Amino acid sequence: MTKIRKITILLLIAAASLIMGAASAEGSVTVKIPCEGSVTIYEVGLVEELPGTEGGFFYKPVDELLKCGVSFANLQGDNLPEHILYYSELYGIKGMTKKLSRGQAVFGQLDEGLYLISFLGDGRVRPFFAEVKRGEQVVISHDETDSLAPVCDSTSISVSCRWSTEGQKTPEEVTALLLRDGIPVAVSELNEDNGWSTLWTFSDRKGNYSVVEQVPEGYLVSYIVEDSEIVMVNSKNTAFHW
Repeated sequence: MTKIRKITILLLIAAASLIMGAASAEGSVTVKIPCEGSVTIYEVGLVEELPGTEGGFFYKPVDELLKCGVSFANLQGDNLPEHILYYSELYGIKGMTKKLSRGQAVFGQLDEGLYLISFLGDGRVRPFFAEVKRGEQVVISHDETDSLAPVCDSTSISVSCRWSTEGQKTPEEVTALLLRDGIPVAVSELNEDNGWSTLWTFSDRKGNYSVVEQVPEGYLVSYIVEDSEIVMVNSKNTAFHW
């Protein structure tokens, strides 16, 4: 075997190794829901190194979500997926949609990061997050999303606003939107005159109802959901300055 041929073979092996390494660095998400419908996945958070730690990281919102008024510090927070889904669609984040085939949809070649998954079809499954690590194959079954029942399963929703900045000047009002399957169906301005609260009533219980706040600039919102009562808690954004 000539020296040139040996070098060529070595180069081909090296190239194949690089390709395989790149492929293994990508992850995938398999969603299993025994219903007719489609699943859409959005990349919403990028992995960033946490300063001063070894191996620590946090999720930084993608550019389109930098001003949507939330952080990903607590992914278990009430109503957070609904909030992110609303702003993802509002700001035109492009998702990847696949129809369920035999009750599942597979999304491959995903970069490491935080993803939001929404379902449209027969069944009432709320949007939820999926964390994809380097080279990881994530499988999420319907059993794991059963706890994601509709935010509200009654004929009314009470929503109120609280400020964690006691004694400090706050915006004069905030806007709250009532969503049905992610689409705004009602809007209210909350202020001192109405006690920073409102009550929405509706006759159609079909669909997933939730509430999203248009977060004032410089604030972060978190949600507290108890039965048909939703509290929007606003705090000054002192930790995240993108």
